[in-house]
Amino acid sequence: METIGSRMKHLRLVDFKGISQGKFGEILGVGHGSINKIEYDKHPPTSQMLKKLLDEYQISTDWILSGIGDKKIDADKAKLLAEIDRLTRINNSQRTLLHEYMNEETIKKLVATEYSRSCLEKVGEEYPSPVLFEGTNSGASAYEYAQSA
Repeated sequence: METIGSRMKHLRLVDFKGISQGKFGEILGVGHGSINKIEYDKHPPTSQMLKKLLDEYQISTDWILSGIGDKKIDADKAKLLAEIDRLTRINNSQRTLLHEYMNEETIKKLVATEYSRSCLEKVGEEYPSPVLFEGTNSGASAYEYAQSA
């Protein structure tokens, strides 16, 4: 399957057991005409469609957009990726790059960092940078380095 459209058609015919374009459209919140355009590569799937496929059916966004990786991902990873999307508000191409180049441990750290930042912003505190300061051997953050100086 070389195109996004062919992968979306495969999902409809195989994973969704051959349902019609209309029924698949209902599931994804669009009409059958939109599904037809997607399957014939005239229009890409929307971010809402990709989010629904990931969140509710554990279908990998990477697989749909690029053909890379496994079609299905485990539920825990799907939740983690959905949380990244919620916290970072990134577009599809940024999401694909993020998922492609980051391992699961790094993704967990990113989610924790973004969650911490959002919590601290809510209470009006200054957020320390999570970027590692290159001048330290211990891998301390720039914030920790500044505090110790």
